[in-house]
Amino acid sequence: NIDNPEQALREMKRVSKGTVAAVEPCNSTQILYVEDEDYKEFFRLMQKAMGGLARKFNYDFDIGKRLPSLFYKVGLKDIEAFSCNVTLVSGDEEKKSLTKYELENFRKHIVPDYLSLKEYERLEKLNSLGKKPPLGSVVATPFFIVKGEKY
Repeated sequence: NIDNPEQALREMKRVSKGTVAAVEPCNSTQILYVEDEDYKEFFRLMQKAMGGLARKFNYDFDIGKRLPSLFYKVGLKDIEAFSCNVTLVSGDEEKKSLTKYELENFRKHIVPDYLSLKEYERLEKLNSLGKKPPLGSVVATPFFIVKGEKY
């Protein structure tokens, strides 16, 4: 993510010969299907923690949904927007637990502002289990594909 998406689009428009396009996710509307309650709870706590980090560091989880209005704002014409889901279905891949360093950074940046100490300790415990998502678990993230013309 970038600090000033509008400025970036203005620069893309300036250097473009005609078409400007961007692809961005909408992370706040991820969909999860998993039958394991511990894994569901781990995912929920991770989403809450990541949302907190996004707010703290000014990361826009919903930039994908805002792209069409930004395209209009910078003066692009004939704007088209499409969406698609990137869907991951778990198979036999290895789940990678968060490293000690990642957990320490989480604690430093998200406790107590975004996760309570109790929630953080639960996240740490669930992470230590090293569980893989059960076969057939699904995570879907919507992406927006937007294009516009310079004219």
